Amino acid sequence: MLEVRDLAVNYRGISAVKDVSFCLESGQLVGIIGPNGAGKSTLIKAILGLVPAERGVVTFNSRPLKQQLGTVAYVSQRSQIDWDYPVTVWNVVMMARTLHLGWSRFPSRQSKELVQAALQRVGIWELRDRQIGELSGGQQQRVFLARALAQQAELFFFDEPFVGVDKKTEAVIFEVFGELK
Repeated sequence: MLEVRDLAVNYRGISAVKDVSFCLESGQLVGIIGPNGAGKSTLIKAILGLVPAERGVVTFNSRPLKQQLGTVAYVSQRSQIDWDYPVTVWNVVMMARTLHLGWSRFPSRQSKELVQAALQRVGIWELRDRQIGELSGGQQQRVFLARALAQQAELFFFDEPFVGVDKKTEAVIFEVFGELK
């Protein structure tokens, strides 16, 4: 399913990721564990093409991943989000449907149903009209989990999904991960 071969990333001459290779099959749930600064986030970003790799090949179902990024959902670290941006929970999750709709089209009934189902699945349907910056850390993380679900991706990447979340959110994340697996 996902194959990474000989992936390497350098930042200003410093090796951040060196010679990483692995293969993951469908249905696997994998965690990347290491100390701060070990290159975990850089590895994910390099796999997704968000940072340039010095070398390496990343394929998904035997095709280059960069040619099929519409099949990938990525939830970055919460610290990478602008929480002051004036957007509602509903609109954040609806952003997942943009690829399916295009920028100028209005959401279809199916997209609205997928967004509603995703918000209900993570237990924040009642917060749909709130500004994202007004939510707790756990609620914010569930918004981005809902966005990933509404995208209907085949491959999911979460960068530090459990940082700054409450026990309820942790339980929801584990349940959803189990279902996605």
